[in-house]
Formats: sequence, C-alpha cells, structure tokens
Amino acid sequence: MGYIDKIASSFANYLVTVWQQISWIFTTDTIKMKPLLFLDIILVAFVFYWIYIFLKKTTASRFLPGFLAFSVFAGLGYLFDLNAVAWLFSKMFLVIIVAIPIIFQPEIREALSLMSKKKSSVKTQVQGEEE
Repeated sequence: MGYIDKIASSFANYLVTVWQQISWIFTTDTIKMKPLLFLDIILVAFVFYWIYIFLKKTTASRFLPGFLAFSVFAGLGYLFDLNAVAWLFSKMFLVIIVAIPIIFQPEIREALSLMSKKKSSVKTQVQGEEE
C-alpha cells in the first residue's frame, strides 16, 4: 500500500466512525422532531443575536470576545474530556457568575430601564385609547 492509500484508508475509517456517532440524527424518531429542533435553534440564535446587538452598543463589548473565548475553551474541555481543563473551568465558573453582574451592571440597568419604559408607554397608549 502506498502512502496515499494509507491516508485515504484512515480518512475513510474516520468518516465511518463519525457517521456511526451521528447516525442517530437521521432515525425516524428524530425526523419527527426536526421542525421543533429548527424552531429551537432559531429562537436561541435570535436571543444570542439580540444580546450581541445590545452589548455591541455598550462599553461591555470589549469584554465580549474574552467571555466567548472562555466559553469555547470550557466547551472544548468538556467535549474532549480534558479533565484538568474541565476542573479549572468548573472552579472558575462561580467567579464568573459573580463577575458578570459586576462588569455588566450599567448595561443591565439600561436594559431594565428600557424594558420598564416600553411597558409604561404601552400602558399610556392603552389608557389614551380608552378615553
């Protein structure tokens, strides 16, 4: 066997392994749930997009890449079962949960203020129509 044949064979074995791991997606049980899965993905994407647009306008936008990198590394640690990385991020998770409201406090206050203004403007419109 030549060098290229070995590479092609190992790549084919890899593809077979990947297919065996993801083949459950294409069973009849999951085909019935696919519209709900797409709706779920669309809703989550919309929420993340709204959060991104909101944070993009604030000073907290400079912290966003760091939080995203942190999340990616933590996810990869859990995905590939890297014990030391998973342990480190599990210990840092509590610190991050406390740090997020402190860092994003002005943005949280602004978002709550916008939400209360929208509710009060809707009440004012409804009261104006009743009169």
